Amino acid sequence: MAGAFDRVRDPADWQAPVWAVIVADERPLIEKAVLWFTESEPVFERVPGSEELLVVKAPGYRQGAGERKASH
Repeated sequence: MAGAFDRVRDPADWQAPVWAVIVADERPLIEKAVLWFTESEPVFERVPGSEELLVVKAPGYRQGAGERKASH
């Protein structure tokens, strides 16, 4: 899963929000990886004009689980 997360995470800050374009077939693995590493729920949207590409977005670790854990 680390390789899948590496493809969508911010290369400068793994805890930052996720925003990436992926091939639709990768969705199940990317969804699991983002949830595993950030504990935030990814959202997928079709790239306009493409049946094969999706944009994946997620709040990221800092705004997801990291924020919840820091507030305890």
